[in-house]
Amino acid sequence: MSHEVAGEVARNQIWREHCKKEASCLKLSSNFSVPNPSKMNVIPDKPNYTTPKVVKPGSSCVLEATQFLASLGGPKHAHQMPSMAYVLPITSSQEYGWRPTPLSPASAMFQYRKTKCDVTDYAEAYAASMGGESPYMHTNPAKAAAAK
Repeated sequence: MSHEVAGEVARNQIWREHCKKEASCLKLSSNFSVPNPSKMNVIPDKPNYTTPKVVKPGSSCVLEATQFLASLGGPKHAHQMPSMAYVLPITSSQEYGWRPTPLSPASAMFQYRKTKCDVTDYAEAYAASMGGESPYMHTNPAKAAAAK
């Protein structure tokens, strides 16, 4: 048991010497200087700052681009819906609702059609027995006066 305690003490002493040796090598330099302060950038550039290289396109490139834009659509497609004028959506907002038809057929499991119940059947039979008028229907004042 004394061997294990001595081992721990020895390992701790080695670690202490290692930390002391490392701390003696680390020294903070207090002599900070800039060689030419006028050339020092005080404020950094924006993260998305770029300097574009402007290349003047040739006349053939301009003609090709104009023809391509005309093929995509122009005034001739102004009266049409975008999905009819273009094959694919042009903007990201057109991606939603681009296909007017559903991608899969409707499932019968989720179709709840209107059906009659016994209450509606009774109400229809009652209205038919009363001459086609519901007791909850507003009566015409001229018809009510003629009935008197």
